[in-house]
Amino acid sequence: MKNSYVFIITFCILSAALITPAYSIELHEIIQKGKAKEYLQKYEEEAKNFEAEGKLKQASKAYLQASRLARAAGNYQKGILLGTKASELSEKTDYSEIQPQAYYEIASSYVAVADYERALPLLEKTALLASGLDMKVLEANAYEKIGIIYRKLDNPQKALEYQKRAFGFYERIVEALKGPEVSPTQEKKRAKRKLKETRFVRNFIEIALSLGNTYTELNDYKSAIEFLDKALFYSSDIKDKLLKSYLGMGDFHFKKGDYSKALEYHKKACELSDNLDIPGLTAAAYAKTARDYQRLRRFDDAVEHYKKAIAAVEDQRSMLQSEEMRSSFFEQMTRTYDGIISALISLGKTEEAFNFSERVRARTFLDILGNKIDLSRGGATALIEEERNLKRKISDLQLKMEETDNTNTKNEIDEIKKEYNRFIEKLRKNDMEHASLVSVEPLTLKDVRSLLTPDQTLVEFHVLRNITVVWVVTKNSVQSEVIRLGKKELADKISSFRKSIESIASDDRSVSVKQKESVQDKTFLSNIETISKDIYSALFNNINIKSGTQLVIVPHDILHYLPFQSLITKESRYLLEDFTISYLSSASLMRFTSEKGNKVKEDVLAFGNPYLGDPVLNLPYAENEVKEIKNIYPKSDIYTGKEATGEKAKKLSDKYSILHFATHGEFNELHPMESSLRLTRTEKDTGRLSAGDIFSLNINAYLVVLSACETALGKINRGDEIIGFTRAFIYAGTPSIITTLWKVNDMTTYMLMSEFYKNLKTMKKADALRAAQLNLMKTYRHPFFWGAFVLNGAPE
Repeated sequence: MKNSYVFIITFCILSAALITPAYSIELHEIIQKGKAKEYLQKYEEEAKNFEAEGKLKQASKAYLQASRLARAAGNYQKGILLGTKASELSEKTDYSEIQPQAYYEIASSYVAVADYERALPLLEKTALLASGLDMKVLEANAYEKIGIIYRKLDNPQKALEYQKRAFGFYERIVEALKGPEVSPTQEKKRAKRKLKETRFVRNFIEIALSLGNTYTELNDYKSAIEFLDKALFYSSDIKDKLLKSYLGMGDFHFKKGDYSKALEYHKKACELSDNLDIPGLTAAAYAKTARDYQRLRRFDDAVEHYKKAIAAVEDQRSMLQSEEMRSSFFEQMTRTYDGIISALISLGKTEEAFNFSERVRARTFLDILGNKIDLSRGGATALIEEERNLKRKISDLQLKMEETDNTNTKNEIDEIKKEYNRFIEKLRKNDMEHASLVSVEPLTLKDVRSLLTPDQTLVEFHVLRNITVVWVVTKNSVQSEVIRLGKKELADKISSFRKSIESIASDDRSVSVKQKESVQDKTFLSNIETISKDIYSALFNNINIKSGTQLVIVPHDILHYLPFQSLITKESRYLLEDFTISYLSSASLMRFTSEKGNKVKEDVLAFGNPYLGDPVLNLPYAENEVKEIKNIYPKSDIYTGKEATGEKAKKLSDKYSILHFATHGEFNELHPMESSLRLTRTEKDTGRLSAGDIFSLNINAYLVVLSACETALGKINRGDEIIGFTRAFIYAGTPSIITTLWKVNDMTTYMLMSEFYKNLKTMKKADALRAAQLNLMKTYRHPFFWGAFVLNGAPE
């Protein structure tokens, strides 16, 4: 300790700036020995005791230390909560140095779960406050983290600017420790010996690694290896930093194309991670090792390591209760799932690849859902609370567990996990659908085949970076193909296709449909047919689908935005002309949509052209649309104008067989649960029926129709399970929902819906929609007018 104080005094003279840190040497020792989880509770309890005693200065410092331990243990949500507590308490004291350090800890946890939008302003505040307080170390650390964010946001040049500023500060520390007459090797040893007694070495390594990784990305291999060598040298005695250094070195050689050398370093990282209980680093080590094996075409080894990485990902995810955190964290981890799917396809293991595709879709949906929605329909409330309590117990016990010999705690965890498994079994018996929301219970390929009818063909896609995998599944067969188009190429094609379709639309509502139709006659062949045939050829040319089959399409990623029914085949026919088409966001939804059954009645609850306070938002044909429904189904209740309130929609939604909304829809890509249907507001209700509200409803409708704008859309995470109105209504009780992919024309929608409801008296839902679209196609062949409408869920 004496040497450490001498060093701090020396450094204060050199920088005239250093404030004594809140972090102790002991804290660094705990982290580098991989015992952060073990000591977290101790520091947290100490903080609470100080706070109870009114010792707010000590409490804020202890909360700050606990926050750092939580982050080191991979419990980022707890790290944020503890850091926030430290910040709040510091505001009540004169301990101003805590505030920027608390901001730094909170931001660092946000960086770890890839929530850069929240992290960046906190780090900027950290740097500003640290500069004003002459906390040079902290200022440098903030710059380093800002650099990481810009690198993650694909701006490595800007990242380099911040990281160089940070490293320059630490480099001066090393220079200050050099003797006047020592060899370079001795210089390094002396610097290392001094630095390892202080907190500076950890920060020095982090910044060296950041620079090495950024230079690697910029293909400046000479600079990259210089900094990675520094990191490796100084981290030899610090396990978690050594692990990161191995990862950086492995990535360096991977980028250079030397996959064997990359594997050598990444395997070392795996060995270290087995002894350190840090799920994030474990996931990274095994995923990167799997990727190396994959490039070396050792696919069995790749699959083995991907599975270990996935286990670590889900372990870490279990410590995040926040919906936003789970979403951002899991989004960056889905490459691991993509990797295992690709490796399994290379091994010819079609079925297992399909099962992982379904698994990642289910996992991402649950992470979006999180604990944000009140899943209290029916009698599930008590079960939900029981599930949350059990998971909370498991999380708390895991934080207590010692790395080696705490047998009692390990036994407690085993018992609670057994109890949790018994709970899931009970939940499956009581409410299978809710069980799918609290545990990953996707259908397997075998399950899917058992649910398909003889005339159905399920076509499921999974978009990877450079390829797209498609499975064609019937009751008696499975076919899989690899399409040589990755995400970017598909995105470009789909964007061009949609733009060519939507170009006929006009914001001028005085332009008649007939005038629009004349426009499309001039542009149809040149703007649509070529692109459409190109996409059809890429996706369908190498797969066999029996003519007359009912298609169940399960898109993935950017393919959710593709109107498959509008694709033009080799015979110059729309796909809709040859097949009845329905959609699912994941095949696993079949279990729930098929179980809900077909409860055909003729009572409709319809809302049309609600009063939204702005004449521009009026939809006169929407009002005609719901009045026409009343003519076709006299038992229906319709509400228009000021009577079409959100309050009525929530109150009456459980009393009808069909729900129909002819109104505007608002799509919120950043927060999909806030996407809403616009209805008339009242004193007690905003008039916005959000996707989150819909999850809480208990509806009995066998069909929901959203005759509104862009209601099929939702935020697409890389893991999929597109979030929007579709799954919300399916969970709430309906097996089928009709939605739209773009802003539809008011008048032609009225025409299509009138025909659809007439057809529905004698036809299955998917057939009724198809017949209505084909009928409209006779007058308006351009897909803008009919191609936006899609049926999600059960087609029967």
